[in-house]
Amino acid sequence: MSGRRDIRGGVEDALWRHVGGEGRRPKAIVQAAGDLGELYSALNDGQGVQQLLKQFRKPVKMDIDEHAFGVLLADAALGTPGSAAKQLLRGFGIAIPHFELSLEDDVLVWDGGADDFEGNPAGLTAKGERMYEDIKRGYGKDPRAKEIAARTVRARAKEGVPGLFKKNSCSCSFSHTHNPSDHWPKSEVQSLLFDRQMFTEAQAKAWAKEHGYLYGSVDTTGSYHRLRQEAPTGGPCRTIEFTAGVKAIVCATGRGLPPGVPSGR
Repeated sequence: MSGRRDIRGGVEDALWRHVGGEGRRPKAIVQAAGDLGELYSALNDGQGVQQLLKQFRKPVKMDIDEHAFGVLLADAALGTPGSAAKQLLRGFGIAIPHFELSLEDDVLVWDGGADDFEGNPAGLTAKGERMYEDIKRGYGKDPRAKEIAARTVRARAKEGVPGLFKKNSCSCSFSHTHNPSDHWPKSEVQSLLFDRQMFTEAQAKAWAKEHGYLYGSVDTTGSYHRLRQEAPTGGPCRTIEFTAGVKAIVCATGRGLPPGVPSGR
């Protein structure tokens, strides 16, 4: 697997490098690369990554190999709004998804969704574009206007407001860990993850307190408010969804429970 030089291999290499990985890529990186490819396809009218490469090469017959193009796709999705990779792909008419990947206590977690709306907001319906523009206009010259407008539109879609995204776009999210299993052992909740688009820090603490979890210390990352419950066990971990906007990293403490059932608190 590590010697692959096609587009998928380039995406995997870039994602693994992004989290400081060395050596053979774990299965979760392969899964994350597949999810990112699906997001690109969803935002580009169903075109796969090979078709996007043809679209990229055609205007000026740019000579770029498949592996390098895969690296470019990953770097653009992971990059800041003004990154060179984003600007280059957008110049060739390619819509870019928003993608975040991180290692949290050796658990690989990723989330992806509709693009960051810089430039032409791909994937939005006319209704979604009007909402985005109205919100952005309300913030005037504030440099955060585009980011705030994009996050608000995504939040409205998650809350159930219909008709904001085109049918073939993707406003979904993915979250996996490095050790999925069909025979999951007895587990404990190691951390709670609260979507920042749906919970403030205070709301995350309140939810944790109400449901009997520790709530004193909050670590905020790009996508989540994180409340650690236990120190890492050293056993296999995975991410599960409790409810809308609330996920949990559960780590094995032994054997005995059926798949997907944490032991609780």
